Amino acid sequence: MSLATSWSGFRSGIYSWLRPRVTISRWITGIVVMGFLLATTTLGYMALSILSENKRRDFWAMMFMTVEIRGGQISRALQEAAGLNDPDLRSRPALVLRTLPDGNFQIASGPGAGEKVAPPEFKLQGNSMRARYNLLSWKGRHYVAQLAEQGMVAEVTGRGAGGSEEYLFLWPVNLLRLFGAEATAGGPGVFYAVTTEGDLLVSTSRNITATNFASRRLVQKFVSNEFRQGQLEYPDPQGNSMLGVFFEIPESNIVLFSETPKDKALGPVYQLRKRYVALSLLTMLLTVVVVLFALRPVVDPMADLVRVAAGISAGDFAVRPALKGIGETEVLNMAFLAMAKDLEARDLAINLLHEEQKGKIRLEAELAVAKSIQDNFMPRESIAPESGVLISPSYTPAAEAAGDWYSYSYDPATGESVVAIADVSGHGAGSAMFTAIIAGMFEHQRKSSLGLPFPVESFFRGCNHLILTLGRTKWHATMQLATWNRGSDEIVVYNAGHPPAVVTPSSQNPEPEVISPQSHVVGMAPEFELGQQKVSFPVGASLLMYTDGLLEGANAEGTQFGQRRILRACKAAAEMIPVNFVEKVVGDWRKHLAGTPQDDDVCVMVMKRVA
Repeated sequence: MSLATSWSGFRSGIYSWLRPRVTISRWITGIVVMGFLLATTTLGYMALSILSENKRRDFWAMMFMTVEIRGGQISRALQEAAGLNDPDLRSRPALVLRTLPDGNFQIASGPGAGEKVAPPEFKLQGNSMRARYNLLSWKGRHYVAQLAEQGMVAEVTGRGAGGSEEYLFLWPVNLLRLFGAEATAGGPGVFYAVTTEGDLLVSTSRNITATNFASRRLVQKFVSNEFRQGQLEYPDPQGNSMLGVFFEIPESNIVLFSETPKDKALGPVYQLRKRYVALSLLTMLLTVVVVLFALRPVVDPMADLVRVAAGISAGDFAVRPALKGIGETEVLNMAFLAMAKDLEARDLAINLLHEEQKGKIRLEAELAVAKSIQDNFMPRESIAPESGVLISPSYTPAAEAAGDWYSYSYDPATGESVVAIADVSGHGAGSAMFTAIIAGMFEHQRKSSLGLPFPVESFFRGCNHLILTLGRTKWHATMQLATWNRGSDEIVVYNAGHPPAVVTPSSQNPEPEVISPQSHVVGMAPEFELGQQKVSFPVGASLLMYTDGLLEGANAEGTQFGQRRILRACKAAAEMIPVNFVEKVVGDWRKHLAGTPQDDDVCVMVMKRVA
C-alpha cells in the first residue's frame, strides 16, 4: 500500500468520525460568536451617533470661526480703503456728498461736482449711514462711505458743515480684491455677502442672485433675528438638510452668510457609519462561513493544477489556481500562480504598448489638423487705417490645439471697430471645436450686420445657446468684446465672466482703469447676464484685453503674475504703440515665469486710439 493511499484512508476515517460530532459544536460556537458581534456592533453604532452629533457642533463652530475671521479681514480692508492709517488718503476721498434739505445728495467734490444724487441710487433709505463704514455701489463702482467729522469737512471742502448739513466721504474700493478669496473658493458649501441695504456683493453659487437671495431661509432668519450673528439648520427647497451661519461685520453694513449641506459637512461620519455597517455584516457572514464550513474537506489540488497548465498552454494567462493543498502542493500552486500573473502582465504590457503607439500616431495627426484649422480662426490682416485705431495681438498656446481666440473688425459704413477675445475651458481638440463655434458666430454676425451696429447681445446669447446645447455644462467659455465708433470719446466694454480689461487713458493721465462689469459665464445656464460698462477713450488711450493664462501664470514658487503686475506693465507702456505695448506685457509675464512651463494658453490684445 502506497503512502498516498494510506494518508487518504486515514483522512477519510478522521472526517467520518468528526462530522456527526461537530454539528452541535458549530451551532453553539456560531450563536456565541454572533451574540458577541451583535453586542459589539450595537455599541459601535451608538458611538458613531455620538460622534455625528459632536461633529455637527464642531462644524458649526468652524463655520462661525471662519466667517468671523474673514469678517475681521474685510473690516480691516474697509478701514484701510477709508485711509484709517493713511492721513493723506483719508483727506482725499474720491467723492464728497452734501445732504440737501429735500433729502437728496449733492456732489460737493469729485467727478460730477454740483450734480444732484438721490439716495436710492446708493440703495439707501434716506440719507443717513447705518454703520461707521458703509459699502455702497454707484455707477458700477463700489465705495466705502463714512459720515465726515466737522474738522475733516473743513479740511477737504474748504468750508464747514453748517446747520443741518451733513457730508458723506466716499473712497473707492475694489470689490474683486475685497472678496477675491470667496469668489474663487471651492468647497461643499456656498458663501455669499450682502449689504443691509439689500445689495448682493459676492456669491459662490450661480443659484444665488441679486433677485432671489432675500428669499433664502438663512437671510430671513437674519432679518427677523435681533442678534447680529446666529446659526440655523433647515431644509432647502429640495428637502436637503442644510447648516448655515450668518455674521454681520461690526461697524459695517456687510453681512456674511455661509451654507453647507449637512450630508457634506458630516460626510466623513456618514461614510464611516456605512463602512462600519458593511464591515459588521461582512464580519458576521464570514464568521458564519468559518464556523459552519471550517471542517469541510479539501478537494484534490492536482486536478486544479492540470486545469491551470492546460489554460496557460492554450494562451489563457488569466487562469488562476485555487490555491488549495498543503506543503509542497501549496508551493507548487504558488509557483503556477506567479507564472500565470507574470505571463498575463507581459501580454497586457505588449498589447497596451501596441495600442498606445497606434493612438499616439492617430492623435498627432488629428491635433495637427485641428491646429491648422484653428489658425484660420484668427484674423491675418491688420485693421483698416481709416478705423482710427491700431490693434496688435499676441497668442501663446500651452498645447498644440488650444482654447483661446481673438478677432477684430471694422465697418466703414458705420465707422464702428469691434475687438473680441474668448477663453474656452480645457485644451486639445474639444476646446478647438468650441473656439470654432465662437469664431463662426462672430463672422456670421459681422457679415449679417454690415452697415449696422454690431449685434452684441445676439452674438453673446447665440454663443451661450450653442455652447450650452453642445457642451451640456461640461464646457464653458469666458468672453469679452469692445465696440468703438470713430470720433467718439467713449468705448463700451462687454464682459461675460472674463478677466477685467484695462484702459490706459492717455500719456497725460496714464493711470490704468480696471473694467470689470459683473456678468455670467458663457455656456453654463440658459439664463445669461451680460456685463456692460462705458468708459472714456480719448486719443492716445489704449485698451488691454487678455485671457486668464496671463493673470494666473505662476513661477516655480507658485506666485501668480497677478493683476498688480499687469497694471504696472500697462502704466509703463501707456505711450507705446500696440505692438510694443503687447511686447512689454508678455515680456514681463515671461520674466515672471523665469523658465517655468506655462500651464494655460495666453492671449493678449491691445487696441490704441490714434485718431
